[in-house]
Amino acid sequence: MTKLSSVLAFLLTVLTPVALVLATTPEEQETLRELSGVAVVIEPLKAEIEQQGFHRDQLQRDVELSLRQAGIKVLTEEERLKAAGHPYLYVNVNVHPRGLQGVHAVGINVSLEQEVILRRKPTIAINTTTWKTGGVSAATAKGLPGIRRHVSDYVQEFIRDYLAVNPK
Repeated sequence: MTKLSSVLAFLLTVLTPVALVLATTPEEQETLRELSGVAVVIEPLKAEIEQQGFHRDQLQRDVELSLRQAGIKVLTEEERLKAAGHPYLYVNVNVHPRGLQGVHAVGINVSLEQEVILRRKPTIAINTTTWKTGGVSAATAKGLPGIRRHVSDYVQEFIRDYLAVNPK
């Protein structure tokens, strides 16, 4: 990698980590009201990415710890299935490896998934996204562990919105 491309990769990874950010709406925020807690589901990562030091288990621990520290109950799978709406916070980190000059394209999505009922036909219930945030960024192999910080930022958005409608 040339010096110029190294500098470019650094700038993309550190200084401008998010090129696109999804904003939540008041309606999405309202769908968090009266949730008793959430389970956490982290989408599996590609083996190649985990071999470079970015691990799903660490993301799981990070997200659960952030929620607990904010006073949000982390539901077990059994608790989730008993909770109204069966809510879970879904985290998907999609890394497209070996892009231009060794820079990986990274897409991060954090969403609240829960069961909703159709107004026009109340006998139909479906799991869907009711709250979401995320963005895209770039990282070199050395910068992949830093993606945890970006995931944390999006989880903090969820926490902020959750606490806004469920004050302690």
